[in-house]
Amino acid sequence: FGSGDGEPDNRTPEQKEADELQSWLYPPEKMWQISDDGMRLREPYPGARDFLSIFWAIVQPAASLGFLIVGLSSNPSVGNIVDWNPITSKYLYFLRPIDGIFWFPQGVFMTFYGFFGFFLFGPLQWWLTATNQGEGFCEFDKKSRRMVIIKNEELLKDISFDDIDKVVLEWTDLAIGDREVSLLDVDGNRIEIMAKGEEYTKRILEKRAAILSNFLGKELEVEDA
Repeated sequence: FGSGDGEPDNRTPEQKEADELQSWLYPPEKMWQISDDGMRLREPYPGARDFLSIFWAIVQPAASLGFLIVGLSSNPSVGNIVDWNPITSKYLYFLRPIDGIFWFPQGVFMTFYGFFGFFLFGPLQWWLTATNQGEGFCEFDKKSRRMVIIKNEELLKDISFDDIDKVVLEWTDLAIGDREVSLLDVDGNRIEIMAKGEEYTKRILEKRAAILSNFLGKELEVEDA
């Protein structure tokens, strides 16, 4: 899956213009990855470690801890937690409960949210981000005529091209519905191959479906609702 850097560019101006138009219509980062020899086609799965997940893994537990401190501090039997020592009293003064926050119902709700957000969801977010859960790829190999799906360094699926019946393009203009390229095996089972969380236009999905159908030599079925 090389980039071709360092190779001489022998394209004519017309070819360069056509390639630039293709790159604009079908950005390479939105398309399948194809090896230099054209024998392998891959869909990478980026995993859970991206900017947004890292951002929320920091912000959400911190906010939850704030809710927990303010909620517990609204309980008269506990008092202001931040005033328990001079350091927190100086630097976490903004976590003192303000007038109008009472233990019931605001304090109870904030304590409940803060406890589960910090002690349950926080560690889960850290684990997902640290281990980059979901990382892997789906790869089609013309030489071996097999498709494999690997996630978290585990082989989830390994099937022959002969067991693939068709390529399916699903698209809907409705707010709810599938918009993806998938496979249908000879037994009628659907095989999802695209990375989750990515949003593609209809033009991009049509191009992806056409490329995969041609690569596999399989029929392309369009389900347009």
